[in-house]
Amino acid sequence: MLIDKKIQLFYWILQYILMFVALQIIAGLSQMEQNEESLIESLPADIYTQIVTLARVYDIQLIIAALDALYFLSELGESMCEAISLVRHCIGRSSNDMLTLWLLNAV
Repeated sequence: MLIDKKIQLFYWILQYILMFVALQIIAGLSQMEQNEESLIESLPADIYTQIVTLARVYDIQLIIAALDALYFLSELGESMCEAISLVRHCIGRSSNDMLTLWLLNAV
């Protein structure tokens, strides 16, 4: 039983690190204007849902990374903003909570 718990903890930590790094990579790629067209064409539609979902977890570092990724993706233009806005619950009451958290990070 103890070994199983250690393995589960290891997988959870590995998954957390991979999510965090992936969000940082997306945010970094989004900051370079020459990547705009490639990102718009290659990012699958469900990636926005996954990022918005991560912005609702209880880990402040993942929330900040998710909000940064969404922010920099939205800077790529109208088509990217439309793709993000199609995510259920992205705009509305819960987005006000996310915006508040993002602003707290900026202060």
